[in-house]
Amino acid sequence: MFALATLLVASSLLAPPTATLPTDARFARTLASQLREPGNAIVRLALADGVEVDVTLTTQRVLASDFVASVNGRPNKSLTAQLKTLTQLKGSVVGEPGSVVAFTLSAQGAAGIVDRGDGRGRYVLQGDQPTVGLQRGDMHFIRADAIGFPDAPFCATLDAEGSVAGAGGVLAGDHKVVRLALEMDYEYAQIFALDAAAGTSYAAALFGAVSAIYERDCHTSIELGSLFFATTPDDIFNDSDPLYQFRDYWNLNRTAVDRDLAMLLSGRRNLPYGGVAWLNAACTDYGYSVCGYTIGAFADPEQSLGANWDVVVTAHELGHNLGTGHTHSYGIDGCASGTVERGTIMSYCHVVSGAGANVEMRFHRGTADPIEGFVSGAACLASDCDGDGVADADEITSGAESDSNLDGIPDDCQDCDLNGVPDPMQIAAGTLADLDANGEPDNCQSDCDGDGVADAVEIAVGTAQDLDGNFVPDNCQPDCNANGIMDWADIRADMSMDRSRDGRIDACEDCDSDGVADLVEIAGSRSIWVSDAEQSAIYELHPISGVRLRAISGLSSPVLDIAAAPNGVMWFVNAESLSRIAIAGEATPTVVTNFGALSGRAVIAEASTRFVAFSNGQVSQITDAGAIGATIIPAVAASVDLRDVVRDGARWLASFGDGNIRVSLGGGAAWSDFAPALPSERSPWGLCVDSARNHLLVADRLTSRILAFTLQDGTPLGPWDVQNGALLSNCTHLAPAADGRGVVVCSGGSGSTINGYNLATGFTERTYRVYPSDAPRAYAIAIASMSATDTNGNSVPDVCEVATADLNGDGVVSAADLTILLNAWGACVNCPADLTGDDTVDAADLSIMLNAWTN
Repeated sequence: MFALATLLVASSLLAPPTATLPTDARFARTLASQLREPGNAIVRLALADGVEVDVTLTTQRVLASDFVASVNGRPNKSLTAQLKTLTQLKGSVVGEPGSVVAFTLSAQGAAGIVDRGDGRGRYVLQGDQPTVGLQRGDMHFIRADAIGFPDAPFCATLDAEGSVAGAGGVLAGDHKVVRLALEMDYEYAQIFALDAAAGTSYAAALFGAVSAIYERDCHTSIELGSLFFATTPDDIFNDSDPLYQFRDYWNLNRTAVDRDLAMLLSGRRNLPYGGVAWLNAACTDYGYSVCGYTIGAFADPEQSLGANWDVVVTAHELGHNLGTGHTHSYGIDGCASGTVERGTIMSYCHVVSGAGANVEMRFHRGTADPIEGFVSGAACLASDCDGDGVADADEITSGAESDSNLDGIPDDCQDCDLNGVPDPMQIAAGTLADLDANGEPDNCQSDCDGDGVADAVEIAVGTAQDLDGNFVPDNCQPDCNANGIMDWADIRADMSMDRSRDGRIDACEDCDSDGVADLVEIAGSRSIWVSDAEQSAIYELHPISGVRLRAISGLSSPVLDIAAAPNGVMWFVNAESLSRIAIAGEATPTVVTNFGALSGRAVIAEASTRFVAFSNGQVSQITDAGAIGATIIPAVAASVDLRDVVRDGARWLASFGDGNIRVSLGGGAAWSDFAPALPSERSPWGLCVDSARNHLLVADRLTSRILAFTLQDGTPLGPWDVQNGALLSNCTHLAPAADGRGVVVCSGGSGSTINGYNLATGFTERTYRVYPSDAPRAYAIAIASMSATDTNGNSVPDVCEVATADLNGDGVVSAADLTILLNAWGACVNCPADLTGDDTVDAADLSIMLNAWTN
């Protein structure tokens, strides 16, 4: 796919953007080159869905002036110098209060997040060839409203002995800086193939985004003073719960490392929590936290969506260190008790239907206020109101800055009207109003509705509401259905209005304004279909959020297998029959064939040609008329209990209840041993072929693991999944994930009944995560094919992706673009004309172009 993002760069900070530049492999240096002293710019970004926004950007200091990077415990001068060349930016979207933008740029690539605030969407920068770390080559923005969470308790907060309690809030103009020391374990390094430059530059980008959120919500920034990167397995911190081990080691061996807090950033998948931290811990011997299950990219390269767990978990655990609790501790939401709601960084709203897609990348006012109160009283935290890397106290003492009112804050940081008189002095004298008593003159604060009254004042005195706690009056928030109620409140009252869980009302998402909601227009493209082990119901789930779209009944018994045909039809088998349903337009399945004497367990071997495999091992083709036709593979015996069948080219592979995995070439050939039965060691169930890695993956119910076998000869390779916890309890069927980079597994006995695994590593990557409320007792699973209206499977109607077909960038889709596409016809890896992203320019790409043709 050609880069979708563009930059329109302003000639001055206040002027509108004027010049157009492509966001391709030159993205990082192009954006960095536009920053003028003191490092400010306005740029226009073309996001996903055809959205363009103007953003203000300024340089951001994330690495301390004395920052040091170490590898295996030893300072590394070249790595330190390389990291100091990073350009890091922060900002906001023009005209969208509550938004935040963060970029990290280098000669090697870029990372970026654009969070437009409630109901407007979150976007991350992704390379056309997604990777961990900074993105490289051509880049584009993707929607990233969902956040993947591990199947472990999110957080295990601990009270710190002798913890420090803050009081009051941060003074107007003050800006606290938290100096963080970061330890990265061997499992983290493995994510980046032990490449220290890649792993540490991503860490810098990660905390650039975290710091931007803290600055927006808590008037506090996060500064990295040191990084410790480990490339050896004996990295010290390998306890089942490494928090105490981490604390004890650092308190004994790293007392010379200047820090306010220290964090262990881990790639481990077997921690008993997603993260853990001591509460109120800065300035004490308990200033430590652990964050696990690291993804290693803002846009998870192993997911079909841009989910970012890393930003949320690190911001969350630092929040505990800095004095705030969970949202349910303050009565902000009821997610921890099972209520389905939208949540924020300190919430547990990922444990209900919609999982991580419910969580917004911000602090609620009710959790931000305790942080401000804590940091204001934490003596170890320095203030640096102008972000120049020099503590305010040092600048005042040296005379570099004046402090007329002796409050410890330089006058320049308390003079919003630039008249040379500190704001607090003018407020005290009555020449400036401060009706909300926050120390900031009212005329210098945001006024989103332009009524002449500052937003903070209206919220403080009660003339405006802030129900979602995002510091923005509700009357300035999106109200797409014009009912006088902001969308956030509508959705909170009825979460079914937002089944995509992107913070926007589904009925309002109509990118081509044709009166048909996008979710309807994509006609079930890539939706997840799953059956119930005990009920005859079949569930269609949203392709991104996993939220149930509909439940389908009408069959006589539980569905044993599901398969997707390329024509928008789903096929189901139960013990008695084969049925089908057209995804678009049909509400109930139609029975095609009754099995009669062959009734029993049955599975679909191939949907497009209607091959069905029966319990005795017989594989037959169902005729157009619905009769049981030719036998492709003869039966083995009535007692073998065939469980699953997959195709591998000309071969058929099947798992059986006797513990055997068998192979046949079809055409009447009998089954023969592929992986002989070992009843005491395995009980194979669902199968998935991974040709790229020469693997046959098998869900094994005896060991609750996924086992791997070599695809050509069945050599057992042992357990394939890595540190899965209890995710595979009672596992049954597998299916390739929609993005082709993962496998999804039904596990009716686990806390989340559908989970995803990275095909390259075996890690639980949260590719899909579905709870029992949406898919109870999940048994069989299949991913629908891409629809005719969403031929690239990204859940955006093709008609709204005109930019992808404008290959020459002239603003129209015309004959010139068609010529480019035809000249690239055939195999074409990472080429602009490959509009579907399948490394081939063919009829599907031509269809997108013709649908986007400019009249």
